[in-house]
Amino acid sequence: MALITEYLSQIESGKRFYAYRWICDQFILMRGAFPSMQQTREHTDTMQFSSPLVNCDRIKFIQDASQAPQPRPLIQDAPPARIQDAPRPMIADAPIPITNAQSSITTQSVSFDKVTPDLIKSITDQLDNTLIIGVPRVGKGIFTSNCLEALKGKATIFYIDPKDDSKETAYFDGRVHRLYRKNVAEAEPEDSYLWVKDCLAEYDAFDGAIRS
Repeated sequence: MALITEYLSQIESGKRFYAYRWICDQFILMRGAFPSMQQTREHTDTMQFSSPLVNCDRIKFIQDASQAPQPRPLIQDAPPARIQDAPRPMIADAPIPITNAQSSITTQSVSFDKVTPDLIKSITDQLDNTLIIGVPRVGKGIFTSNCLEALKGKATIFYIDPKDDSKETAYFDGRVHRLYRKNVAEAEPEDSYLWVKDCLAEYDAFDGAIRS
């Protein structure tokens, strides 16, 4: 375990779990021997393990800011670890021929024809109240932008944006008729209330003129 800990301390925090599993797999394949540190580093460098949903920089910052770990007692009389090169994967040049003719089978390809629902069409055709939820950075803004694009020419669009994020301007530009933007997270509650009230008042005035 001391050797594995030394290996993992030299691997990026977002890749340590995968490196640990690879080291254990090689330990079994090589019958009790460990791959070298260089091989472990080369293996993890060529693989893309980090998930885009995991902020590895944030994790590393928390680890560095935490209290330094206390020195662990060494295991006395532990046998030295045996290290050797891990076997390279073998790629066959040609498929293995079937020696027994009776064992050959006919493979039938099976597919299922399923219709993928058109969520954008179902939302823009009905124009009912719709709630779109999801964790950050999974495409809610892009999906909403596509819905707005599908609504162009069908209705007058009033859009209330309580984030006022400049990076999301392209979602609305050229797709909505009236855009109201304000960062309510940094505004006073009273100002946010009055802003929303003014937005709804403008919509009510527009709706009243249409009905009359």
